[in-house]
Amino acid sequence: MNHNRKNRSAQLRGTALAETIMVIPMLGFVLALTFFFGWAMRNQQGVRQAAHYSAWRRVLRNEGSSSSDLNRKFLFDAASPVETSGSRAGKPTLEDYADFARGFSKPAGQMVQETAVENYPRGHSSRVAAEFPSDVGLWRAFSGAIRARHTREGVEWRRGEASVERAVRELHMTGIEQTLDNIPPPGNVLADRIRDLYRSPW
Repeated sequence: MNHNRKNRSAQLRGTALAETIMVIPMLGFVLALTFFFGWAMRNQQGVRQAAHYSAWRRVLRNEGSSSSDLNRKFLFDAASPVETSGSRAGKPTLEDYADFARGFSKPAGQMVQETAVENYPRGHSSRVAAEFPSDVGLWRAFSGAIRARHTREGVEWRRGEASVERAVRELHMTGIEQTLDNIPPPGNVLADRIRDLYRSPW
């Protein structure tokens, strides 16, 4: 009876050892895939952030972003090479809007020119491509250049910024302004009230 117990325990130990030998490579494979996809996602997010940053910098500061700067800030200095390119975004262009408005009247075209073409920056589309070289054969087989593109509008629409009051006042209220400025006392008090009336927010 003791002999049967020893045989059974030896069989159980052998089974456990065989299962362990079979499971360890599978666990190692899953762990390697976890690191692989983690690195891939990190690199992909870095390239996307670099494209967003490049478009933002061009629109708000009118400054470009160098490949080395993007590599250092977003790609952990692990990418080689990093390619950047960009172009103005937005169709039809603001000049097309101004030409269209001039077709109706000269003051309308002038107002579009002053409120849109001259005041507001243009949208910008930025493209970033980066490759991540590695000594790992699996990485080289399944990874290539990661590309991202981002377009940012040139106008930051905040409260009070999208207004044509100043341009309309300069185009159509110049004569009234000069007349109100020339009214002598005590009529200048009424002139100030009239000026406050059309200068107040619409």
